[in-house]
Amino acid sequence: MAQAKYKQAIAYYTKAIELDPENAIYFGNRAAAHTHVKDYANAVVDCERAIAIKPSYSKPYSRLGTAYFYQEEYGRSVEAFAKACELDPDNQNYKDDLERAKEKAGSSGLTAAGGAGAGAGGFPGMGGFPGMGGMPGMPGMGGGVPDMSAMASMMNNPQFMETAQRMMQNPEFSQMVGNMASRFGQSGMDPMQMANLGSQMREADAEGNVTTPFGKMKREELDGIQQSMLKDPRGREIMEDVRANGYGAFMKYMGDPYVMEMMTKFQGSMH
Repeated sequence: MAQAKYKQAIAYYTKAIELDPENAIYFGNRAAAHTHVKDYANAVVDCERAIAIKPSYSKPYSRLGTAYFYQEEYGRSVEAFAKACELDPDNQNYKDDLERAKEKAGSSGLTAAGGAGAGAGGFPGMGGFPGMGGMPGMPGMGGGVPDMSAMASMMNNPQFMETAQRMMQNPEFSQMVGNMASRFGQSGMDPMQMANLGSQMREADAEGNVTTPFGKMKREELDGIQQSMLKDPRGREIMEDVRANGYGAFMKYMGDPYVMEMMTKFQGSMH
């Protein structure tokens, strides 16, 4: 899992389950791996199995809520996250996920059974990409090869294309992408570069700016964007993957509309 080899992780957890079929942790971890490869249906099945084995275990409820969230079944997501919070009331991540699911369920007018209204409204803060409200989370777009049907929908959206073209014509945005490619390419950054970048992102200059892979920006703006991502299940998933597997892992999310929207925020905050 730490190496982002999720299909291999699924295979190993499957073998572990064959040896110990009543281990709730194995089912819960395999559910997480299924979620990473966008197999939300099997993630739900594994979460339910883990819950049946150990009803007092909070993590499967959280992962069940995440799977339902990506399936746009926000009412069910609320129920699952609420149970996770009940079992682990001090877990702030569970609380944040519950609030996010409630927001989605409320804006979509959903009941616990989900329904046809799922998806309305999109992720909060998607204003950088007008017309993107109907595609929250973009199943299949989270990493690796983008989902072609979702990509086709994006290409047929004139508002999205206008925004994308405007971004690509912006020399600062092009420079930002180039910076990321050079810093976070397949070879990655050496430890000294990583340490230097980390130090630069912690220390503000005389004008209150910090250095990021995207360029210089105000410290408070950087903190605001990071907090926004941490409060969103999708954003936190990406940040945890990057932290676990190095900044090179970020490049696999470059086709994700959520990441593109975050990049737009960074680009708009650069000085």
